[in-house]
Amino acid sequence: MIHQELKIIEKRYQAKITLLRILKFRVRLTREARRYQRLLVKQSQPKNLRWINMQRNSEPEVDMEAKEERIPDLYPCYRDSEKLEFGCKHYKRNCKLVASCCNKSYTCRHCHDEATDHVMDRKATTMMICMKCLIIQPIGPTCSTVSCNSLSMARYYCSICKLFDDERQIYHCPHCDLCRIGEGLGIDFFHCMNCNACMSKSLSKHICREKCLEVDCPICHEYIFTSSTPLRALSCGHIMHSSCFDAYTSSNYTCPICCKSLGDMQVYFGMIDAMLAEETIPEEYVGQTQDILCNDFVVPTTPALSELDIIHLCD
Repeated sequence: MIHQELKIIEKRYQAKITLLRILKFRVRLTREARRYQRLLVKQSQPKNLRWINMQRNSEPEVDMEAKEERIPDLYPCYRDSEKLEFGCKHYKRNCKLVASCCNKSYTCRHCHDEATDHVMDRKATTMMICMKCLIIQPIGPTCSTVSCNSLSMARYYCSICKLFDDERQIYHCPHCDLCRIGEGLGIDFFHCMNCNACMSKSLSKHICREKCLEVDCPICHEYIFTSSTPLRALSCGHIMHSSCFDAYTSSNYTCPICCKSLGDMQVYFGMIDAMLAEETIPEEYVGQTQDILCNDFVVPTTPALSELDIIHLCD
């Protein structure tokens, strides 16, 4: 009995070994078949197409096949999906940028910063993806593949800032070392060397503040110098975003930094004077004075309490 059981076990073991050999042989055949198929496809290609593929693979200095394996999201993004316009909500362009920090593709640096926990160094970008052919290639003003026939990535391209835009008028300021919205220096903007800022020609006479843009917005605390949001110059010389100015002035009329009036307040102060003229100062405060400092003129004065607002008496 024991001898027969051992024979049965031995036969089962040999059957398993045979099955494993068959499976390994099949895998080997599959690999050889795939290799042979690739060889046939390669030989069946026209010579000019093979030459194009060789040139495409030899142009980049990096391993493009390995690059494609590491870079996800190889698909186009649309600014207007109905019109099939490439881009994002920030820019209209025909390419995506490959961020050097995380090796992921995004349509622009703003899309990258919104989706990640770090900031993209746009000037360090060296690779892009054409959204028509989806080929990873060195960054440039046009697509380098033959199939795209030198397709322009955008009407405006800055090789320094690696910026593409197909809609707005943009110029690069060598003093700011940034791209700004406008027709250009000497056309509709000039660069104030003292403020270190590009300003509209209408502000040729302005209050200079050294490096006035190299600060945070006093309302939203975003760094103003590199901000792409429209700015508002206050009469006191301070700067804030136009949208922040509109929201802030709905309930305030003084600069949040120096407390100076944001505009001509004569009408408003006249209304306050008319209201105070109808009030009566308590007898205990008649004849008393109070030292104050005018924020608009930065002049200290000592008016009588009758000229000030009504003093609240605490219980």
